[in-house]
Amino acid sequence: VFTLEVINNGPSDATNVVVTDNLPSGYTFSTATASIGTYSAGTGQWTIGSLANGAKATIDISAIVNPTGIYLNTATATSTETDGNPDDNTSSVSSTPRAITDLSLTKTVSAAPHNVGSDVAFTVTVTNAGPSAATGVNVVDYLPSGYTYVSHTSVGVYFKDNGSWNIGTINNGASAVLTVVARVNATGDYRNTAQVVSSNEFDPNSTPGNNSPTENDQAQVVITPVQLADLSVVKTVDLATPRVGDNVKFRIALSNAGPSDATGVVVNDLLSSGYAFVSYTSTSGLYNSTSGDWTLSGSVFNGKTEYLDIIAKVNPITGTANEYRNTAQVIASGQTDPDSIPNDGIGDDFSTISTVPTALIDLSLTKSVDNIAPQAGSNVVFTVIIKNAGPSTATGVEVIDKLPSGYDFVSDDASGSYVNNIWSIPTIAAGASVVLNVTATVKADGIYTNVAEITKANETDANSTPNNNILAEDDQDQVTISRGPLVDLSLTKKVDNKTPNVGENVVFTIEVTNAGPSDATGVVVTDKLPSGYSFVSPSIQSVGSYDPILGSWTIGNLANKAKATLNITAKVLPTGNYDNVAEVTGTNEVDANSTPGNNDATEDDQKKVIVTPIQSADLSVVKTVNITTPKVGDTVTFTIEVKNDGPSNATGVVIKDMLPSGYEFVSASPTAG
Repeated sequence: VFTLEVINNGPSDATNVVVTDNLPSGYTFSTATASIGTYSAGTGQWTIGSLANGAKATIDISAIVNPTGIYLNTATATSTETDGNPDDNTSSVSSTPRAITDLSLTKTVSAAPHNVGSDVAFTVTVTNAGPSAATGVNVVDYLPSGYTYVSHTSVGVYFKDNGSWNIGTINNGASAVLTVVARVNATGDYRNTAQVVSSNEFDPNSTPGNNSPTENDQAQVVITPVQLADLSVVKTVDLATPRVGDNVKFRIALSNAGPSDATGVVVNDLLSSGYAFVSYTSTSGLYNSTSGDWTLSGSVFNGKTEYLDIIAKVNPITGTANEYRNTAQVIASGQTDPDSIPNDGIGDDFSTISTVPTALIDLSLTKSVDNIAPQAGSNVVFTVIIKNAGPSTATGVEVIDKLPSGYDFVSDDASGSYVNNIWSIPTIAAGASVVLNVTATVKADGIYTNVAEITKANETDANSTPNNNILAEDDQDQVTISRGPLVDLSLTKKVDNKTPNVGENVVFTIEVTNAGPSDATGVVVTDKLPSGYSFVSPSIQSVGSYDPILGSWTIGNLANKAKATLNITAKVLPTGNYDNVAEVTGTNEVDANSTPGNNDATEDDQKKVIVTPIQSADLSVVKTVNITTPKVGDTVTFTIEVKNDGPSNATGVVIKDMLPSGYEFVSASPTAG
């Protein structure tokens, strides 16, 4: 503030008083306050007007001191009257301005999240609001223990070791910027402070280096680091192709690549349906086999690996999707994982391993027969039982049960799965059994040892090898029967005249042969003459006896390869059944090719001879009249009598009796026709 004072020392009043005070370049006008008159900043003139003798006028001119310019300020007073002492009409004053700067500092940090181990950028901006240029400016921005220096860009020189930033000069209105890139440490002090510590000029708003956070030459940034723990899971199994029922060991390796220690870590490894939990061991924490959660104790330190070993039994194969696919994954952690999210199934905190089990079964076969000593020709039932002791379900099982030459197949109860001597069984559950019954007829000769063997299964059998034909193993069994006596009786029958006349005799010849291999005993042949014949004479037989009433030929014993013959003489009757049947009706042994007494004409123990008799009828006619000498006009009765002296009935008989012209027909009354 410049104060000008004008005094009129007289002796006259002064008129048209003007004071000129043009502010030099070192100042910029602000305001003016005069006791009398007016001041024009444009012309620098203070117009006072009249000033009486002895009077005084004052004015205060406020000006802003410019950073540079002329600081000598001169004021000169003039008036209309002559000044008796003009030397004191001019007065000058000069100032020596002090340079002033207004330094302010701001500090920012790059956007969150601020992950431990990642880089952050601190930006320090120092601005000079002037009005003077700031020189010798120095700022300290020392990284605390929570950070590690990476790089920087700046004007001036920055010393990372002590955080000193020598800027030098910052002109009025200019700014200087420092960017420091630092890595966030896992632990430490994260309060990063920057402060102007020195400047050559006076700062009216702060005192460099006073470490006062209320002043604008200091700024602090505090981050909240995001703790990072890079957890990874690797799962292995000691046996990639186990057998069902074996124990396998799964190892889960949980590693922490940091940079932070991991807390609150839970890894889930719930065994799939293909396994049954047995036991576990771990280097840290507890494993819950029901939930599959492995809850680790305390911290998993940066760089540390913890292990969980799970012993599991391989369950039988069911065909369920992913039943042998086992996964371990981190489902919880107190820290952020930089490359994965717990329980999302993505990243290196997720590990899956699958085994390819060999299904294990234990098939056993037993074979039995319902009659160990049957008669040849009788049926026996072979029973084959397949048991699966597991632990897996057996699939694709095939059993060969080929009947040897001593049997003929009759039937089975396998509902179509026993074809060409192979019994196909789609599945046999663990602990289950299946049964096959095969009915066969015992032949007269051949091999009677019947073997059944498991020849195929899709799974591995624990105690045997299908189709290796080793009777000592439990997948094969055999049965041998002791066959009873067997004969093969056949009968032939013929007649000496197939077209005899009624009343003639015919001779029937029956021949019985035993093709063996055993002697036949108790042999009986039945040949009862039908109604078209009558027995004439005793039969002639090579062996045994014939009863004509019963028609029974009792042969008795008939040795292997022996033959017996019977001749029966019979008279052909006019009427009756002429089909004469002879059949073996009894033997103590089994007949290989027929069943005695079953009246089955297709078998070789029965034969029929058909005779077609020639019928003979002896017809005679006798004709009489009741009046031998009638009168003309009388009625006479002619009686015609036809007689058949046989031996056959006469059929199609026609009598012709045409009245001659001497008669006229009246009536007829035949007894037949």
